[in-house]
Parts: sequence; structure tokens; C-alpha cells
Amino acid sequence: MNKVGLLFIAAFFFASCGSIKPEPPEKRGVTKPIDPIPVISSTIDIPIEVDLQPIVDMADSMIDPIVEGKDLPCQGLRYRYKVKRESFALSGKGGNELNFRMKFKYAVKGEYCALCFANQCAVPTVGLSIGYNEPMKSGQVGIKTNISVQSNYRLKTDSKITEIKAIDPIKEVFGMDVTQTIIKKVKPYLNDGMTYLDEEIGKVNLKTYIQPFYDEMQGDIDLGLLGHLNLMPDELSLSRLTFEGRYLRFSVGVRATPTIKYTPWETKQKPLPPLSRYKSRDGFNAYTDLKLDYDSLSNSITQSLVGEKFEAGKNFILIDRLNLFPIEDRIGIDVSFSGSKKGRLYFTAVPTFDTATQRIKMADLKYDLSTKNVLLKSAKWLLSETIRKKMEESMNVDVTSYLNEAKAEMNQGLNEPINDYVRLSGKMEELKVTAFQMRPEELFMRLYLKGNLKVLLTKNNKGDQ
Repeated sequence: MNKVGLLFIAAFFFASCGSIKPEPPEKRGVTKPIDPIPVISSTIDIPIEVDLQPIVDMADSMIDPIVEGKDLPCQGLRYRYKVKRESFALSGKGGNELNFRMKFKYAVKGEYCALCFANQCAVPTVGLSIGYNEPMKSGQVGIKTNISVQSNYRLKTDSKITEIKAIDPIKEVFGMDVTQTIIKKVKPYLNDGMTYLDEEIGKVNLKTYIQPFYDEMQGDIDLGLLGHLNLMPDELSLSRLTFEGRYLRFSVGVRATPTIKYTPWETKQKPLPPLSRYKSRDGFNAYTDLKLDYDSLSNSITQSLVGEKFEAGKNFILIDRLNLFPIEDRIGIDVSFSGSKKGRLYFTAVPTFDTATQRIKMADLKYDLSTKNVLLKSAKWLLSETIRKKMEESMNVDVTSYLNEAKAEMNQGLNEPINDYVRLSGKMEELKVTAFQMRPEELFMRLYLKGNLKVLLTKNNKGDQ
């Protein structure tokens, strides 16, 4: 055989056994516009508890504990009396009505003059003494207070006496109902007490209790993979007031537009807005964007395909490595392989998101033109529809783990102390992909988040409020 024949055989041998190295397609990315993140309102509950006892104690301290009076006509019944009261005892249960009870003790000392002359009693008097130098008689006062909240966050009350009664009344003496007479005398004094009570409760400004929460809601909340959350509060409303013992309880409904971004938020404190009509809580709703870079996506697909055998007749290839990159509206796939042949193949595909399976899939998988031309010359079996279809089916990424991790980190972020006395309490109930797009640097997914969220005062610092 001549030299020319040997050279031809050698060239054929090396051509058939050498690596496949087509020219790679140009990496270029074009981002299609996507709608801005929707603004969606949420309502976040802030349960508030106000201890009314110190306020009542302040009003109580302004009312004299003992009242004394007298009525000393020359003729008829003339008497002195003394009333000694106890402190207000408050109780409340449900509704916006607060009830007070005040016990009192009373005594009366007097005498009866049948005839008076020259401003002097002309006949011997008949005396009486009840509660002096002996146990005093008992009575009680009932008070009802209706409480409301004004738009400036101050409490408004209207207190009224509902009953004044003697527990052990004094019987009629010298034709006079002693008990009712004394009650009539002390009623103006009790009405003054109601005025003091309303004034003190009216000094309560709920801003003192709400402002710390509102300030913290405007700060940065780290959500890990999902980025940084700012609740963006913009409207406040109050639920119906309820009472339990000495405590006034209500919820502040905060309308917010929770917004998430990748970089931390700078805190910009806004003053409290005027109170609006309360709306029932509809939970926490927000959108955020999740980005998967091509390196991470390449690693995920490689892990699922490495070592997998793709056969076409007697020939086969094994996947060693995949690299993904953008090519306008398609994605380029650089496949390093070994087996019956070794080398590199280039595919293009359309990345899609399957909501049913929560997977990113490579649809419409095609050989790049340069790769196809090389294979037509050296390894037509690699163009097998069997290989292409199997590779298309295998090239997918289950994002469930990403979403679960993101959900776990968000739930952690929604249950963290904000500071020494304020913490969040929330739970994500739903996390789903609503938009998917290929971008020059990453694959973009828009997530919808739904759950509930409360802002709470930590118990160990309740007294600080």
C-alpha cells in the first residue's frame, strides 16, 4: 500500500475516534420586560393590652376618702354624718363597657328638737347615734363607664352612677329616711369622682402603646433567601374594645403593602396616621422575586444527569457535565460527555416552569446548528431522536427544595424578636410561582406569598409599656 493510502486510512481512523468539538453558540442575553411587582394590601394584627388599674388608682387618689357634713337647724332633726369610702374596684368582661364598684361605710349622729325659741331648743332633745363608737353601716356604689377611641388615639369615657344602695340601711328615724338622706348628700361628691375618673382615662393616649410597634414595622426584616422585607404600613384601625378584669384589650389592624428586595432597607420613620374604620383581618400577602443563577442551575441538572447512560443502538454516551447560558429567548446547554464518543455537544432549549410538578424544564430541546453539522459528518447516531427526547425529559430541576428552604427561612424571619420587647408571630401558608423568565444573568421567578402575621409585645417586658 502506498503512502497516500496509509495517510487516508489514518485520517479516517482519527476522524472516527477523535473528540467531538463543535463551535459553541454565542452567549448573548435579551431580557423581555416583565410586569412590575403587584402592589397588594395586607392587614396585620397587633394585639394590644392596656392595664387600666394605674389609671384608676390615679383617679382614686384625687377623690377624698372621707366626706363629712352636717345639717343643724334649730327645730326639727339636726345631724352630722360621715362617709368613708374604699378604693374603686374595676371589672370588665367583653364589650366596651367597664364596671366599677365602690364600697362605703357611713355613720350619722343627731338629735331632734320639737320646739325652738330664740334660736334655742325650748324642750329637751332626743338624740341618736348610729355608727359612732360602733361599727359603721355599709353601702356600695355601682358605676358604668363606656369607653371609645377617638381618631387622635385618645380614650373617651362617659361614666355614670348606676346604683347607690345601703347593704344594711338605717331605719327611719324621727320621720326621716336617714339612709336616703345621706345618699342624697354624698351624690354630688360621687359625681365629682366620675368627672375625675373620666379625666384620667381621657389622658390615655394609645399612641404610647402603638408607636413602638409602628416604628418597628417600618424597619428591615431579614428573610434569608427571599431577601429583606419592609412591611410598609400606611393605615391603622382599631378593633372593638374588650375588657378582661383590669385589662383593656384591642387589636390594631395595620394595612400594609409588604415589599421584599435583595438589599436591606433603610429605616424611615413615619408618624402614626389618623385612625380609620376597622376592617377584618385578611392576612399577610406579598410578592417577591427569586433568582437562580445559571451556575446553580447547571450544578443541579448535572447532579441529576451525571453518569446517566443515553443509548442509540450499540452506541451510548455518559453525561459528565452541563453548563447553561442565555441565547436571546432560548437557553444554551453545553454538554461534556464520554462513552462511545467523547467531547462536547451544544443544545438550545426554552426554559419553562411546570406549576404542577414545581419543576423548571428544558422544552423544545434542539441541537445547535454547529453541533448538528459536526455530528452529520462524524457521529450521526448522536442525532438519534431517542437520545434527544430522553435528554429533554431528564433536563429539569425540582425547585421544591428551593421553595421549601425559602419558606422555612421566611417563617423564621416572621417569628424573630425585633427588639427587646417587640416580636413577630407569623406563618407562611402558601408560596407559589406566578411568573417565570430567563434573564441574561439568571432565571427569574416571581413568588406569591400568603400567610398571617402579628406583631406582639413580649411578655417579659410587658411592664415596660
